[in-house]
Amino acid sequence: MGKVIVYTGQAGTGKTYSLMQLLIEILPQREWQKYEAVLALTFMHGSRKRLESNLKFVSNDFKVKCECSTIDSFALSILNRFRSYLNLSKPISVSLNGADSEGQFEIHLTLDTIHNRTIRLLNYESVKAFISNSYPYIIIDEFQDCNGTLLEIVKLLTSSTNVWIAADPFQQLSDTEECEGMNWILANEFEIIDLDAGGVKRT
Repeated sequence: MGKVIVYTGQAGTGKTYSLMQLLIEILPQREWQKYEAVLALTFMHGSRKRLESNLKFVSNDFKVKCECSTIDSFALSILNRFRSYLNLSKPISVSLNGADSEGQFEIHLTLDTIHNRTIRLLNYESVKAFISNSYPYIIIDEFQDCNGTLLEIVKLLTSSTNVWIAADPFQQLSDTEECEGMNWILANEFEIIDLDAGGVKRT
């Protein structure tokens, strides 16, 4: 299992800034290979664009590749890369009609099906090795919106590599009072930096 670091706090407390500062500290501490990259994941395309802008320094200043994606897009890329493991011979795309179907050239799957099949793949040792070798560090922003199958994907990523998380439980998009992702964090011995409290605590 990789190291998991979690920054929590309300808007304006510096979660994203703290992640960037941690990268500035960590990036020079290892020799990066050409096939390695920092992977940044979020949930909405707007957040992805902001994160991508904040991470330009990774390639500009440190000459390290950086990939930014939504978790949905990342799951789809993993599924397409390793689809033969699940006996899927055609490229996979997101279904636009809410149902799984197979066309002449593509297989169309709902996001829920894509998530569940990606979860299956992330349990393969060879896929775990691909994640570990390709992405020494994964950043996940807006983690408060992570639940269900998306949370299961994140859990499996932490079993393969180092994952740094930023979360503001007060801004979650779901209507439920429970924050499934935060409950998972609190149930594990992760390093938590509470920016509202201005300190570090371990649970």
